[in-house]
Amino acid sequence: MYQVPRMPQQDTRNIEALQAEVAQLREQLALRDQALDVTPSHFMISQRKEPDNIIIYANRAMAESYGYEAAELIGKSIRLLAPVNWTDEDVRQLRSVLTQGLPFRAEEQVRRKDGSLFWLGMTVLPLRNPAGQVTHTVRVASDITARREEERKKKSCNNSWSTK
Repeated sequence: MYQVPRMPQQDTRNIEALQAEVAQLREQLALRDQALDVTPSHFMISQRKEPDNIIIYANRAMAESYGYEAAELIGKSIRLLAPVNWTDEDVRQLRSVLTQGLPFRAEEQVRRKDGSLFWLGMTVLPLRNPAGQVTHTVRVASDITARREEERKKKSCNNSWSTK
């Protein structure tokens, strides 16, 4: 009859310690995911690929603002969520800024899944690998439509006063 060899006691403890460490890391990741999903700020991570970055994480606030489920965005080109009037030159400029290790900030109009428009205030940050290459980007943003609409109303009001 074949018997399964028993592991030495020390090896068993090492495996148990590793299992405990993996369980702790999983808990920490789950907590981070939960924290990112309850924040009202938009949060997205994309992986740098050619020709476009690919979305690998989008929190609930970002997905809902655009009219998507977060799972619908994963694996899609970041251009799906790009500002309405962006050109290839705008994309090159963004990449240049990020390659220099600098944050990119902008207020842009973007399109929801249903075609409606809203304003987004965003900051895009580069993430580098140990060799210094930008491999991922993080985008933190918020819907600033209400603020932009208030600014437009004030400007319109000021213009009508100045023409009288």
